[in-house]
Amino acid sequence: RGWRLDASTFAKPYARWTTLAFALVPWTHEGGKGTRALMIGLGGGTLCRHWRALLPLCAIDAVEINSLVIAAAQRQFGLRPTQGRLALFCEDGSAFVARAPAGFYRLILCDLDAGTLDGSAQHFRSALALDGALVINSFFEEKGPRRLLLLGRALHALLANFEEVHIVRTGPHNSMFIALPRASALDREGVSERAGELCRRLRLPFDLCADVINNETYAIRRPGKVPAADS
Repeated sequence: RGWRLDASTFAKPYARWTTLAFALVPWTHEGGKGTRALMIGLGGGTLCRHWRALLPLCAIDAVEINSLVIAAAQRQFGLRPTQGRLALFCEDGSAFVARAPAGFYRLILCDLDAGTLDGSAQHFRSALALDGALVINSFFEEKGPRRLLLLGRALHALLANFEEVHIVRTGPHNSMFIALPRASALDREGVSERAGELCRRLRLPFDLCADVINNETYAIRRPGKVPAADS
């Protein structure tokens, strides 16, 4: 079955920001043909349906540790496995990605405690293709110096394994990282232009270009660069 974009999804800022990964990896113009994506953490399947709508030809592996969550997503939200397009796995996401074949996925999305990146960043990098993107939504209960410390540690772990990391604060307690195995030549203006092109091409019901320009916490970091004080 096909999926339609659900406007309610975009009421959540982090959901809109996950779409930026599609602007940073231009092969998504092909609808994800020949692409495999990994989603760790299923919830109600909202983002899974969102990605299916944007990349209708992409095969998605969705991993959720809680069987009750999977059952609820299937029963209440109509999320069903589809041969060759969507597979559901009930297990620990970190163990799943650790044994994934090298370069198997071109997109990986996960909700992750930033404090665990020290041990998992290398596994994410191994599982990701060179032209892929890793999208991490991190939740921080901490504020002030403690938050900055955790944020810095997470960024350091990613930069030790990736050539470019985009970071943005998407809410009072959320920050998003988009990590790329290959560095681009893009600056913030270039990213905003790519985002605008993506929104026009897919006729998205929001302005991701404006999000990039107007969010003061948005930053691009590459190995050897000093991280920003706050994001």
